[in-house]
Amino acid sequence: MNSQYKIGDISRLFNLSSEMIRYYEKMGIIDPIRDEKNGYRYYSIFDIYILLECLQYQNLGMKIKEIPNFINFNYREKLQNQLHIFQRRLNKEIDYKVMLKKRVTELAMQLEVADLNLSNYWVKKINKKYAFDFVDGIGDDYDKVNTSEDNIRFLLNDKYINFIDSYVCFNKDKDEWYFAIDEEYFNGLSISYKKKYTIIPAHYCLCTVIEMGPLGQFSHECYEAAVMYAQDKGYHVQLPIRGIIRGRGYEGDRFKRYLEIQIPIIKNSQIA
Repeated sequence: MNSQYKIGDISRLFNLSSEMIRYYEKMGIIDPIRDEKNGYRYYSIFDIYILLECLQYQNLGMKIKEIPNFINFNYREKLQNQLHIFQRRLNKEIDYKVMLKKRVTELAMQLEVADLNLSNYWVKKINKKYAFDFVDGIGDDYDKVNTSEDNIRFLLNDKYINFIDSYVCFNKDKDEWYFAIDEEYFNGLSISYKKKYTIIPAHYCLCTVIEMGPLGQFSHECYEAAVMYAQDKGYHVQLPIRGIIRGRGYEGDRFKRYLEIQIPIIKNSQIA
């Protein structure tokens, strides 16, 4: 015996409103039998199966209006194409999540060792950076923000914002602060940006971490010891010296700012 189901049964089963079920009917996706005497709609088990599959197709990115044509004409070919489209989208999402996981792991490690690296030194290759103007200044004395609205909208994009670093290049007459994205992530995110940005080239750098001190007290003197260390080790310092914020906030009752100093270097023996 074939059971029949009222619209309320279907509504409870799928947690759909009666209006939504009638919309599926209007679109020709399900086809209930209408009792002419009382006007009730009665749905078969076949309608339930079709409705379930319809919800699956929606979850694969199909619009309700597309589904009648999808299930009534060249069904298998269209389903295969839709599955391939969904597969490609999943691959992109997975690639992004893997990259984001790597970034979050890096940030967590940098915070974990920031205080341990105070006044310690190491050499590493710093990747090329794609840098977007933010503000100029000297020490903790800053000019007016000079980034564009286009840059801000771009950088605040949900896809990009977690890959941005606060980066600085120290010059004699001013400090240039940027929002910077590492080349690895810039390429991995397939960023195509037509507006102005600055490329900070890759370089081997002598690195250390310093505390910038309370607000208003940071100056170039904070990294002079690092420059002297580089020179004592026989390195030729190439300007500008760079820095990247590794942490900023309160620890107990103290406001701390950890800045990783990156000093581009070459061996004196390599200078022609």
